[in-house]
Amino acid sequence: MTRTLPHHLAELLRACRELNTTETKALTQRLGLSSATVNVYFQRIAEALGTTDRFSSVQQAFRLGMLSRPDNNLLINSDFTEGHSGQGPGRSMPWTTVVGWAPLREATPQWVMPESEGAPGAIMMWGAGDTGEAVYQRMPPAHRVYAGRTYRFSAEYRFGPVKRDWPAVPRQPMFVDFVVRLSRGPLPTYTAPDVPGEIVTLGRLHYATRPAERLFTPASPPTPEYLEHLRKTGGEHAVQQELYTHRAGGVHLWEWEWGTLEDWTSDNEYDTLTIHPTNDLIVGTDGSNKDAPLELAWGQIRSVRLVEVV
Repeated sequence: MTRTLPHHLAELLRACRELNTTETKALTQRLGLSSATVNVYFQRIAEALGTTDRFSSVQQAFRLGMLSRPDNNLLINSDFTEGHSGQGPGRSMPWTTVVGWAPLREATPQWVMPESEGAPGAIMMWGAGDTGEAVYQRMPPAHRVYAGRTYRFSAEYRFGPVKRDWPAVPRQPMFVDFVVRLSRGPLPTYTAPDVPGEIVTLGRLHYATRPAERLFTPASPPTPEYLEHLRKTGGEHAVQQELYTHRAGGVHLWEWEWGTLEDWTSDNEYDTLTIHPTNDLIVGTDGSNKDAPLELAWGQIRSVRLVEVV
């Protein structure tokens, strides 16, 4: 039996205690989830706790101390540990699903699965001043940002990865900024400007790179069996990525850095948080700039936190 529950499952049981009910209708209204999602969550909880009904699940989780909320994080699946790897290239969204998070418009950010039991996952994205990828979360009613209250955002993040044989052109960006924004509903575009009371930028987490701290080098060529596994789980693109990485001699990786934005007092009610990487370069999206791929900033982010400051 597990001794911990993923954040979104624990949040469902907290709502049961706060509302003093396990009825699906009340929980869907409180958390902004569908009835089917609530039922699936209860099934996962029962499997994890070894319980047979909703009431006993709530009681068991409370008895084991699983329902405390030490950091009051408003974001669901903030460690990116809950998801399902789909058939798209490189665990890219939307083919791969990450609980609580969605790609903005046609973006295809990638889910970096946890390296080990209990470790966080991450989201890997690229961006520039005029193009890029983003993920967002529609916060349920109980977790929304309200006017007059003060909030704080923090996360772990890093630059990269960069393959070893990528040419180093003079203007190649060696930094990445993660921009954090709140809005009333999903942003219309990646570059949508701030609008008072509708869209607000909380700030940027900046990662200025230094020499890579770690180099992942494949020990030997991938076996045919492994390539077939990649083809089934990630498609032909995943196979080509693996072969290219091996030919390149490895991938430079940078260490994680922890950052916190300045406390911010809300001027309105907001229900959507969006995160996207950028370097502010205008790289052009019409195919005329042959160096555009080298001018994009790549980065990874994990352990995201949005808390009310009281």
